[in-house]
Amino acid sequence: MAHTVKIYPQKWLFGVIAFLLIPLSLSLQSCSPGEDTPIENTEEYEQAVSDFYVSLGASQTDEARFAFNKMNEVAQAFPEEAAAWANLGVYAMRQGNFDLAADRIAQAAELRPENADILYLAGLIESRRGNTEQSITYLRSGINADPGHLRIRYALLEELER
Repeated sequence: MAHTVKIYPQKWLFGVIAFLLIPLSLSLQSCSPGEDTPIENTEEYEQAVSDFYVSLGASQTDEARFAFNKMNEVAQAFPEEAAAWANLGVYAMRQGNFDLAADRIAQAAELRPENADILYLAGLIESRRGNTEQSITYLRSGINADPGHLRIRYALLEELER
């Protein structure tokens, strides 16, 4: 009797999304408040960093709303932080809200247009929305930004085979 293995695309997608949160969390950068005082020394910055990592931790549990709220606080406090917007896009994608995800990723891409991980996420979102050509454009841009990024290369190949 032969056994078949079923692959559940949504479970695979969630694994990929969770894996993407790690590099995006590492891209958290300090933002300049436009003053001579380094922002790293402010209570607001310390709270934002704490909220950022609490959100990432909560996103690995069943606390999706809490994770979203914490990351949203970071994005509102530091709107120039691309990693916060990208993570909000990932959270929206997890919920199946691809329009909101595309909006959040677009905000991240505006801030960091050459970030391969952000371009990869944009390509995934457009693929899920059924916009194959736009997905291919984002994925090709991601490869141009980081030619060694194998996940992007694989996603592009899959998209081109559609």
